[in-house]
Amino acid sequence: MKLLIKWSFIVLLSAIAGIIGALLDGDITSELIIGMLLGIATFVLIYYRIDIFLMKRQLEAQRKSLMLAVKIKMALQLVPAIDAMAGAASLNIVGLFVKKSDNSLLFTYLCTLTTGLALSFVVGMIFFIIKRNLQNFSPAVAAG
Repeated sequence: MKLLIKWSFIVLLSAIAGIIGALLDGDITSELIIGMLLGIATFVLIYYRIDIFLMKRQLEAQRKSLMLAVKIKMALQLVPAIDAMAGAASLNIVGLFVKKSDNSLLFTYLCTLTTGLALSFVVGMIFFIIKRNLQNFSPAVAAG
């Protein structure tokens, strides 16, 4: 339970820029809030399960790299262009398949998932950069 709470807090903090952006955009509805919360909850479960996977396999270096990557991504929220571009791209992509006027909840949920996926890709890139750099400094990490 402690690990789930940890990831809930981390993912929510990571989503702050997107949440603020959506709320500043105006038109705040219950569907918008519920869709965003469902999307955030989805990523909480994904990162929670990844962490459990790494923990069960005793991949402590990878767990640390993942946490550092997420923290770096959180710091990147200070560069709003990254979150804004991911959000704008997700609006355009999801808009090709679902019209907001047809199903606002589904549209918001899919936009949140698409944005989160793009930002998780950024986390993944940071993760592999960190892992690669750690391998250069420590032969023990390369074996893990």
